Amino acid sequence: MRRELEVWLKLSNHRTIVPLLGTANVGSPLPALVSQWMPSGTLYMYLEQDMVTTSTKVELVMGVANGLNYLHSEYVVHGDLHPANVLIDESGNPRLTDFGLATVVGDAELQLNTTTAGLNLNPQWRAPEIIGIHSDDEDPVRPNFKSDVYSFGGVMFFIISGHTPWKEKRNPHQIIVELLKRATPARRNNIPDNYWNLIQQCWSWEPRHRPEVMKVIGSLATKTTAILVKTERCVFFMYHLYHIY
Repeated sequence: MRRELEVWLKLSNHRTIVPLLGTANVGSPLPALVSQWMPSGTLYMYLEQDMVTTSTKVELVMGVANGLNYLHSEYVVHGDLHPANVLIDESGNPRLTDFGLATVVGDAELQLNTTTAGLNLNPQWRAPEIIGIHSDDEDPVRPNFKSDVYSFGGVMFFIISGHTPWKEKRNPHQIIVELLKRATPARRNNIPDNYWNLIQQCWSWEPRHRPEVMKVIGSLATKTTAILVKTERCVFFMYHLYHIY
């Protein structure tokens, strides 16, 4: 817990991270970490609202990408990125939280307990190499920047489609069977081609073929502009159609 506290404090002041306020004794052997209240809850809860538009979803994807990019710029691997670890603030912006499995690149002590931690994690959001399905790359189990990108692909899939990856699978064992075949989650009909292509890149079997987060952000910026322009044109058309009739 001390290490989680150190990592979180290191990151806490950034706009894409849930602020850590301190610790509190709650009657358990270990103190609890106290963070700022996020009124809209988790990404799961936020996307259940009917008001979430396509442009809002695009902004959420970009916000999570910016948060992950900030972590990586600080040489921090999140190691456990999924919708429950993305909270939404009062302005509707996503913020990353839960750094219990985070590691700092080059910090041997922080990495010591994460080399096998992935073996016990739900494969729904984790890169195959992290749960013990090895690729040809070296050091396949320890969480790293590339495994974070794989997890981000799953989060993007969820935000855009409204469905979790492998939703049709009843348990983690069925997911692992598919991963052993080098399969990826089935595409949903409401995922546009350009986003699906980017998700597929993030889900590349070989970690070295996955893009860096900065490259992901560059691709997202282009896609975001295209969607917002299309949305504005649609609104403009509906406005004039309304006034004509």
